[in-house]
Amino acid sequence: MVSPLIVLALISNLQACTPSPTLLPNMPAAYRATTTTMVYRHAPARSRILVKREPEKVIVTVVSNQKYDPSRNTAHLQVFRNLVDASTKYMNIVYDKNRVKDQIINSDGKFGVRYTLNGFDCGRVTKFLEDTVNSAIFITSVKIKCGNRPETVLK
Repeated sequence: MVSPLIVLALISNLQACTPSPTLLPNMPAAYRATTTTMVYRHAPARSRILVKREPEKVIVTVVSNQKYDPSRNTAHLQVFRNLVDASTKYMNIVYDKNRVKDQIINSDGKFGVRYTLNGFDCGRVTKFLEDTVNSAIFITSVKIKCGNRPETVLK
């Protein structure tokens, strides 16, 4: 026979344990760190924690290893657009392309693109860029500026 004191001690230990977070199944790696919903095991579905992030203007400057050549710039820009499209599709990210403006730039003789993203979450954009540019060997430099904060160099 089990002592009532032992049963009470076990119950109090179980109640003192904090629930451990678990990620939603099949969530792409790029989205895991930036999701605003955390679901706890052993807790009802309505016990989710939501963190609201304010959308802001994000400026991203991406520079390639290709020479800046006005006759080739359109082709280089299409490569960048294809990279973004492929990455967003792979990461299952849907966004409004009308809120993204791209502009070809000459960065010390190299081809680059300056993206202006209106109403985006800087943390999510940063995570997306980290995952995307590491797989593109032709990208030599990535800088991101979020709102009024200083510019950050990612690569």
